[in-house]
Amino acid sequence: DEELAQRATHLLANDSNVKVRWLDAHGSESFWGGARKVVVTFAVTEIPRPWIDALADDGMLVAPVGPPDAPQRLVGITKAGSEMRARDHGGVRYVADRSSSI
Repeated sequence: DEELAQRATHLLANDSNVKVRWLDAHGSESFWGGARKVVVTFAVTEIPRPWIDALADDGMLVAPVGPPDAPQRLVGITKAGSEMRARDHGGVRYVADRSSSI
């Protein structure tokens, strides 16, 4: 949301370790810079492989996974080299992914 990004930019202007980006999460992996922790705040039907690939080694991504009209599960993915481990953290209900690129 552009308005939220502008507000965040203003509110976080004095925090040199924070960068606000307004873009679609799908295709944003190039900005992650080998992130160690990623929290997705909208439900995806599956975790995109490029998101996992963009994580640092031993990085973790947590996302609600499931269709918008059915129960969702909070899934944690830990990347360990070329392997990944998934852990189910239980049932949740998040807003569905609104991306136009999927």
